[in-house]
Amino acid sequence: MLVWCIAISGSVRRAAAQFSGGPGAGGANGCLPAMIVLPVDLLHMAATCENGKPTITWATASERNSSHFAVERSSDAFTWQVVGEVRAAGHSQQVMEYAWRDDDVLFTTERYYRLRQVDRDGAEELFRTLAVSRCGGSQAELLVQPNPATDACSVRFQAQREEDGPLVLHVADAYGRELQRKTLSAMDLHLPHRIGLDHLAAGTYHITIRSAMGEVIAHTTLIHL
Repeated sequence: MLVWCIAISGSVRRAAAQFSGGPGAGGANGCLPAMIVLPVDLLHMAATCENGKPTITWATASERNSSHFAVERSSDAFTWQVVGEVRAAGHSQQVMEYAWRDDDVLFTTERYYRLRQVDRDGAEELFRTLAVSRCGGSQAELLVQPNPATDACSVRFQAQREEDGPLVLHVADAYGRELQRKTLSAMDLHLPHRIGLDHLAAGTYHITIRSAMGEVIAHTTLIHL
């Protein structure tokens, strides 16, 4: 009978075929070692605010057959879009440093970023999600009271500058599915708005203010008990 045993060390994944014949069938541990080199060994990744712009930096210890890195962005960590691409080294056995800056001048409150590494053969690897808060933009925010809430809550929009045109208030569940939508005129932007929760199941909900063009102006989360 053939069984696979795997050990990972650094950027190398060690795989061995183990036989039921015991230690004598495949070395001291009954395993026949094999080596599978991982395409990219990521050393570190960070998201910071540099001169009012979200900046993503990362480094690799080695690369094999790597094509590029796709930078993905989200306003709620659920719905993602590719906003940038950085060419990879291809083949490297030395430390490679990378950086990408988000020049979106409409950036407000909080955004999430992640990297998707793509090989030349089309294989992909997705790296962890990072967040950048209050980096440039209008410093707008949503105040939700009470939070957590039971049957209803009040939402108030605050910003250091006046927003042009109507905005749209969205309520979505933890999976990003829109449940409620309300258009807010310039006159009632700063008034409290009641959101009924008695028809919603307990859980986490996302409350977002967007412009008429769909850009996120402010975002917060609500806990419904």
